[in-house]
Amino acid sequence: MLSINEYEKQQLRAVCGQLLWVSTQTRPDIAYTTCFASNCVNQGTIADLKMVNKAVKLLKKEPLTLKFRKLCFAESLIVIFYDASFGNLKDGSSQGGFIIFLVSSSGKCCPITWQSRKIRRVCKSTLAAESWAMIEAVESGELVKTQFCEVTQTQELDVVVLTDCKSLHDTLHSSKNVDDKGLRIPIACLRQRVRDKEMKVHWISTKIQLADCFTKAGAPNAPLREVLCTGQFSHELYKVVFNKEMN
Repeated sequence: MLSINEYEKQQLRAVCGQLLWVSTQTRPDIAYTTCFASNCVNQGTIADLKMVNKAVKLLKKEPLTLKFRKLCFAESLIVIFYDASFGNLKDGSSQGGFIIFLVSSSGKCCPITWQSRKIRRVCKSTLAAESWAMIEAVESGELVKTQFCEVTQTQELDVVVLTDCKSLHDTLHSSKNVDDKGLRIPIACLRQRVRDKEMKVHWISTKIQLADCFTKAGAPNAPLREVLCTGQFSHELYKVVFNKEMN
């Protein structure tokens, strides 16, 4: 790969800053590209420049409108989609991402916050990357729940976490220790939250995992865009979250 010169690095850094602002405000669908590009500025290549230029063209070609529906807070849940990608960044680091929705019993939803960035821990396996990404997503969800209850003066909302990592899902619903000793404490923390009913963890297929496009190049973002544009969960998502068919 051809490396870029200092001037091109400055240009790449500037555009990454602009994309970062846009992706955190109204365009979660470009969160992966923004995170990946931001982590490769110092080792940037011509391919990275092309990737960023492609993201800019996408922004102009495919506008995105976020729809915020009127919800009944008393019947709502906090739903967290999260995902991780092991060792996908240029320096060998792993990437994690999540998006948090407030969802009513009718399936109407509002996006609250989202994020895609390098996992700050050293991950030695896919299970480790998924575990640390879930912890960060859950902590953000708990902050949203606390702030929401303080503002609305309502009872605490239930939290539902959706993962497409079957091994982590099964681990959290088991009492068996994981082989990686460095994961035993964070796994124990997540298990305690599940046991104390502070959150529910459900497994979903990757094809309906809305956070999949936050951590993988080429992952389809159409499911995420559809939910953001319509403010409505699909029948398949609704069934997983509420364990019943949509009316």
